[in-house]
Amino acid sequence: MSRQLFLLPASGPQAMRHYEASMAKPLDIEVCRQYLEPNLLETLIMETGGEFYAWGATPGGTGESYWKQLRFGDYVLVYQKGHYTRLMMIIGKTRNPKLAHFLWGSQAGQTWEYIYFLADLETINIPASELTDFFPEVVSGFMRPAPDKLRRIIDLYGSIPGFIDERIRGYEPGPDVPVRNGESGRSAGPNVHVGLQEVCQAFAEALKNSHLFFGATEEEHLSKVRSFVASAATKPFVILTGLSGSGKTQIAMRFGEWLGRENHVAVIPVRPDWTGPEALFGYEDALSKAGNGRRAWSVPLALEFMLKAASDPSRPYLLLLDEMNLAHVERYFADVLSGMESDYPCLPNVFHNGTHWVMHETERYIRVPRNLIIAGTVNVDETTYMFSPKVLDRANTIEFRVKSQDLRTDAERPTPCAPADEKLARAFLNVLSDDRWHLDNPAPAGYLNFVAENLRSIHGLLAVAGFEFGHRVFYEALRFASVLYACGDEKPESAVDLQVMQKLLPRLHGSRRRLEGTLLALARYCFNGEKTDVADPSDFDPQQVKVEDARFPRSFAKLTRMLQILSANQFVSFTE
Repeated sequence: MSRQLFLLPASGPQAMRHYEASMAKPLDIEVCRQYLEPNLLETLIMETGGEFYAWGATPGGTGESYWKQLRFGDYVLVYQKGHYTRLMMIIGKTRNPKLAHFLWGSQAGQTWEYIYFLADLETINIPASELTDFFPEVVSGFMRPAPDKLRRIIDLYGSIPGFIDERIRGYEPGPDVPVRNGESGRSAGPNVHVGLQEVCQAFAEALKNSHLFFGATEEEHLSKVRSFVASAATKPFVILTGLSGSGKTQIAMRFGEWLGRENHVAVIPVRPDWTGPEALFGYEDALSKAGNGRRAWSVPLALEFMLKAASDPSRPYLLLLDEMNLAHVERYFADVLSGMESDYPCLPNVFHNGTHWVMHETERYIRVPRNLIIAGTVNVDETTYMFSPKVLDRANTIEFRVKSQDLRTDAERPTPCAPADEKLARAFLNVLSDDRWHLDNPAPAGYLNFVAENLRSIHGLLAVAGFEFGHRVFYEALRFASVLYACGDEKPESAVDLQVMQKLLPRLHGSRRRLEGTLLALARYCFNGEKTDVADPSDFDPQQVKVEDARFPRSFAKLTRMLQILSANQFVSFTE
């Protein structure tokens, strides 16, 4: 996991008063119950056993800017009067003016409402002069070391705790160093050292306990789970397509339940009359007055759920858009797609003032939460719409099929999933919210080189007919490969096969005249790795070879079906 390191100065008179209020001793849990959402408080208690601390920043300054960059698991070094005194870890954050006012009061009408919560890892006493090779000796404001300094720490010591351990040898806590519970040294701290392989195995077992089983064998079931988990962790937008009743809605619902409980998943049925972003984002209601000359905001369930996720960044949330293509996706979903891609604020930042929902006067829009997964189910008939490449490029599209041997006589109606162990949910969220995770935790070089070289070859085949992909698809495919490897699939052929199936083939649709040569060339390549510019139907017939002999069997089987449909109907798309 790629973590950041922040410095927290607490030396001035005001900072020391704040320190005494919320850092010298753990926060009072009963007080927190009055001001915090139950889910967030539960997380803080679970992570620390009930002993956690808080610091905050006022709106509009650099502190707010850095607050937005904080992630669960980031490290914090506390600086006091020329010494670094504590190593702590971020375990949650919230924007909460009421709690801030209770803890620290206010100044010039502002309070330190951008609050983050910390767990103690280690009590230390390192003179700042001993760390001038990494940090400035005089610390002012809430600042973060330059990335090259952090990389140097990791290169030399392996981790932030390793760096601290090395530097505190020979130093003992002094009389002015605050010590928790009369002890010095290490505390237990949060435990996030669980891998994606354990996440996949546990979720696969939870699905079986909920009477859901994908495939005829344990390996097929686990393979589908790996594909889904790796896709969601690679980028939190997943499209699920396939037969009605094949389990695509169920796997998404159960994953949301498993990650957080029922209130961490929302199922939103898409309506054919969704023609703009108001269906997800709501709108300012010109007929309702909220006071002070402000209009009330009409808040749909989707926006309320996304704002809930934004207020609880230490937990994953899943929004399921059911029958996503009953309306034009590009019309109602464009703002979300743009916001997820650019990380630009697009979500209306509204709050309930006791009678109405109203928009904040200063920060009117916020970013799409990094802990939010969006899944969309797709069926294809005369009432639905095709997806554009703009949508498909930004998602992994997972197809659900049902083979004859998959039909079980002992099948039962699916039931809700029991919540996962907190460490498993946290392990998944750490990957989901970290854009650098695949760079800091790459698959072996040979594995990634195999994936990259095959994708380049396929790019050349697609370019002949103008279906080539761009940098984003290549980048996300390599990220997917490292995530899939961490999920337990160590065959690079699987990563190529799944990315061809989930990222490249969904973009292909058109007439026989335009597509047949490209599909045949792709089928030949997926079968034996042979690259040709144009495939002659008489030169290679996918019907005459066995799917199980193919180099990339999932993609080859799909291409074979697409070619059959193309021959029969003179037109084909990925969604059958």
